[in-house]
Amino acid sequence: MQNEHELEVVNVRLVREPSLYSETPLNTPQAITELMADELSKYDREVMCVLNMKTNGQCINMNIASMGAINHTLISPREIFKSAILANASHVILLHNHPSGSVQPSHEDLVV
Repeated sequence: MQNEHELEVVNVRLVREPSLYSETPLNTPQAITELMADELSKYDREVMCVLNMKTNGQCINMNIASMGAINHTLISPREIFKSAILANASHVILLHNHPSGSVQPSHEDLVV
């Protein structure tokens, strides 16, 4: 039984070749949309996700960096870069959804 003040031990390890979220290089907005449209449409609130990329454009993994409310989410640079560093990514792509279906960026979207 774990003491309430005891810290849980977590291990981080490097792997030679991680499995890929997508083997298809994501080198155009259309390719990114085709990969992520279905995934992001499943959420009933705004989410910000990070695609961690290899140098050749293949997607290593997708990480939900922030989950918000129906019309906004808060974004922390720490949460964005944490998964990129742990994945040994050379590039990142940031995406977020609009549950309303609107494709127009809000003022806050433009500021970010």
